[in-house]
Order: sequence, then structure tokens, then C-alpha cells
Amino acid sequence: LGRIAAKWASREGYRPAIVHTPHGHVFYGYYGTVLSKLFLALERWAANFTDRIITLTQKGIDEHLQFGVGKDRSKFTAIPDGVDLNRFTNLKIDPTRKKKELGLPPEGVKLIGSAGRLEPVKGYKYFVEASFRVKKSIPDCLFLLIGDGSLYNKLQHQIESSGLQQNFRILGWRNDINEIISILDIFVLSSLNEGMGRVLVEAMVMGKPVVATKVGGIPSVVIDGETGMLVPSKNPQALAEAIISLLKNPEKMKKMGEAGKERARLFSIEVMVEKTQKLYEELLRERR
Repeated sequence: LGRIAAKWASREGYRPAIVHTPHGHVFYGYYGTVLSKLFLALERWAANFTDRIITLTQKGIDEHLQFGVGKDRSKFTAIPDGVDLNRFTNLKIDPTRKKKELGLPPEGVKLIGSAGRLEPVKGYKYFVEASFRVKKSIPDCLFLLIGDGSLYNKLQHQIESSGLQQNFRILGWRNDINEIISILDIFVLSSLNEGMGRVLVEAMVMGKPVVATKVGGIPSVVIDGETGMLVPSKNPQALAEAIISLLKNPEKMKKMGEAGKERARLFSIEVMVEKTQKLYEELLRERR
């Protein structure tokens, strides 16, 4: 809608540079066939009078062109979403106290968790299925899911029917997500699609090894085998195997956590601002 307003605001002899930054898209129909087709048609139309489209990753550029949104690659620029890394690196909490607050054992169990909206696109039903498989192999595990959404009751039922009541907890939406991530041993993201997956950056900067699905822009954030492990989406077996592989190899977990912490710095707010400013300056020079 902002681009349409900018187009209407144009007048003879003057047209502002129009920049669009989609932090996600509807190309794969996750919001229903009718709405997805409508939004795609609007995106294609609006791209005709948009000077630059900023996607979160190179994969985002490829997907826009694949679906006919924009015809020229030069119209696109990839700038990752900036994360306030200080919020996750300057934490001063007592892990034992935090675990007690959440009703978790102070030691002796491995904590595997995720955070996000409880919606179909996040693929959490596969996370629950994978958790059941992990528990069969490594019983001393607890799984935490931070978030709320339309699938809350359905996921809770799945947890109970899988006999995971004592091992899997949905914490609802929380204001202390960074503190909870800090006590995890592994962070998991089971999404069916992600523009970038900024929560992965948040987990990585805290030194957490990650297991995520190889979809959307996630491979631009996680280097498979170096900062984490990537698996196919909708595949609880592969997800479970990756988690088990890490849990059985503490040294590998440590190395991945350290590598992820270093890589996360590429996705800071400062880096995003610098790249965005350069783009705006470029567009202004083109109009002189």
C-alpha cells in the first residue's frame, strides 16, 4: 500500500524513489490459494513502478524473479534484517535461577528449544514428531517451544498423544525470549519457509548450535556443518537425527556455537543500516 501511495503522490516533473522491503512473501500459498494469488498479482503490478526491492537474502531475489515479480535482477538488492546483538550478548542472568523459574531441572538434562508463531508455516508439528524420536534415543531431554498462535491447542494435543507431557512444554509468548535461549543447548527452527530466520541469528550470537530446515533464506544465515545443521523441511526423521548427532558430540556443538557466534555479527543492525544508507544515497545520485 505504501508504494501505491508513493505513486499517487508523484506529480509532473517529480517522482520519489520508491523502495520496497518485503520481509516475507506469499509465493508458496501458505495463506490460502485465493489470497496468495491476489497478493502475487499486486506484487507483480507494484514491481513495475518500484525503483528498488530489498530482499533479506539472495534466495529472496531468486524467488521474486521466479514468480515474475520484477524482470530485472538489477532492481533488487539483498540486505539482511538487522538484529540488536547487544540484547543477546550483554545478558547477566543466573542459568540455575532461570531454570528454577521455569520449573526445569537445574542440571542433568539437555534443553532443546525453538521460538516463533504457532502457525502452520513454522512446521512445529514436525518439531514435536522429531522430539518423540529424540527422546527414544536420548531420554534425558526437555523440549521448549516459546510462542503462541492458532495451533497452540493442536500442538498441545499432539504432545499429549505422543506421551511427551513430561518432556515437551509450550511456554506461550514471553518477554524474556533471549534469557530462555541462553539456557538452551540446541536451538531448532523447523519452518517450511523463512525470509531469513532472524531468531537463528539471535541464537547463534549466544553461541548456540542450531538445527534448521533448508528453506528460504535460512541457508544464507546458517552454514551447514559449520555453524549448524540444515535438514529438509517436513522431515522429522532428519530433524531428529541432526539433533541426536549434536547431542552425542559435545565438542561439535561447542565448535558450531563458536562459529555461529562469529557469523552472527554479519547480521547486526549496524551492518543493515550501513548497507541501506548506501542504497538510498545511490538512488539519490541517480536523480540528480
